[in-house]
Amino acid sequence: MADAGQEYLDWKWWNPPPDASNRFPAMPADLTPEEYAAWELALDGDSGTGDDYRWEDAGCWGYAVHVTGGTN
Repeated sequence: MADAGQEYLDWKWWNPPPDASNRFPAMPADLTPEEYAAWELALDGDSGTGDDYRWEDAGCWGYAVHVTGGTN
């Protein structure tokens, strides 16, 4: 995320912040729509699915799945 110029906030899945928005808990608050889209692209990338999936195009999640031995 940092390489893409984005901040990923620390959060505990078992204790999410009391935030009424639909944003991902690790996402900084008050992002513009353009910043929101850029943050999501850095996290999730723009990869295919099934046979078309490429971890290299799947953003930070794709990299994390790759290094931990996952498939997609």
